[in-house]
Amino acid sequence: MTSKKKRLARTNVLPFPWKTDQIMVSLPPSANPHNIETLTMCGDALAAIGIIDGDDIIVRTGFGEHDITPDTFCLVQVRDEELLVVRKIRREGRRLRLKSLTRGIADRVLSIDDVEVKGIAIAFQRSLLAQAA
Repeated sequence: MTSKKKRLARTNVLPFPWKTDQIMVSLPPSANPHNIETLTMCGDALAAIGIIDGDDIIVRTGFGEHDITPDTFCLVQVRDEELLVVRKIRREGRRLRLKSLTRGIADRVLSIDDVEVKGIAIAFQRSLLAQAA
């Protein structure tokens, strides 16, 4: 399956428009290929969960609120900051807690109106050829 690929900036600031090219990804049988996007990780912000610089994060863009559990990694855009991050999220009334994945970095608690969940991370893949280059 071929998916559009987006590059996640090293500073977590996503330049617009997104850079796109084509890559091959493996999907679970239940995944709808029309609701899949990929991001390339830059930096080590997700190293604590085994995702390193250069890995492709596979994101399902078709989802409902019932698909988000405390263990779901979500692709989240913070409005006005143009930040695009992968975080576990927890609803706290009219606010969302973006759980930090890095030791020493505090969670962020934001108004629901300031956060848009763009997708759910369903997998990641590592290109050994890219790692060797």
